[in-house]
Amino acid sequence: HGLDKAGLSHVWDAHDGLFQGVSPASKASTSLSREGFSRGYVPFGGESGSPEVFECKEGFSYGFPWPMNKKPENALQGPNVWPEEARGGRFQASLDAFFAHCLSIIDAVLAPMAADTGVDLPGLCRGGETISLVRLFRYLSAGDPACSPAGDRDTSETSGTDGARVVMGSSPHTDWGLLTLILDRGESGLEVRLNGTWHRVATDPRAMTVVCGDYLSLLTDSAPGGPYHSPVHQVQLADTGRSSFVFFHYPRHDAQLSSLGAAAVEAAAKRFRDEASSAAAGSRAPQSASAPRDTVGEESAATTGLDTVKGDGDVNAVSPRPNTMIDMAAQDPTLVQVPF
Repeated sequence: HGLDKAGLSHVWDAHDGLFQGVSPASKASTSLSREGFSRGYVPFGGESGSPEVFECKEGFSYGFPWPMNKKPENALQGPNVWPEEARGGRFQASLDAFFAHCLSIIDAVLAPMAADTGVDLPGLCRGGETISLVRLFRYLSAGDPACSPAGDRDTSETSGTDGARVVMGSSPHTDWGLLTLILDRGESGLEVRLNGTWHRVATDPRAMTVVCGDYLSLLTDSAPGGPYHSPVHQVQLADTGRSSFVFFHYPRHDAQLSSLGAAAVEAAAKRFRDEASSAAAGSRAPQSASAPRDTVGEESAATTGLDTVKGDGDVNAVSPRPNTMIDMAAQDPTLVQVPF
């Protein structure tokens, strides 16, 4: 999809530079600015999807390159916040180009989904790029002292009997938008919950993992060719650490679900809550990503609906199962991977 070896190298140089080449003072001055508007640094251990989980990571969030002199049209729009060390330089240029590249992948993925379901997904997304986000994450290794449950962190909200919070990379959750793209270096840690069991996702540095979001699941719940399931997923700490880019693609700000009916929306929302609650209960014990797991995308792909899409950039070239993303996802649509 156009990210050649040099382009990929520039993207990862920017990722590493934003975490390792920026001073603590500069990070603090460009931390997340206001609730809802996610731009800037996520401090180490500064967020968690559960009070019972300490997420041993730091992050950086940016989005659409909104002009400084243009007034935002809603609370989720606005200029990006760059540290002084990256502002206007090659890191910013590389990341802006990566954002645009992700949008082109989203367009390629949504087109066959729209044709199969009859839902105008491209129409719902038109304008959504201005509120969509890329989040860069640096997860520490499982053996890092900063990730020790007995560290000097606040453990007033606890789980288990030892008074310490569970330590993970990212607690169990679903993504609320339409689609999420995940790029990593092939490190372990990403897991998806299927049929009550956690499975490791086989990642490939040459591919992106595509995760269906809650909004897409709701839209396609009763559509022909649907539903596209929004899977509960998490990140366990890996022995070698983990780095990733996560692109969250959202519908336009004024998109509505009212046509589905309140009962359908509430039923689907309850299902999401039940799945997330069950998943969280299964993640209470601290684990390393090196712990034995079934691997989704390899041997178990036939039963989970997860495949790595092969071929020369063709998102419809799926091996070894049916040769369209739609055919694959109809069996159990959770995650698929597309090469760039």
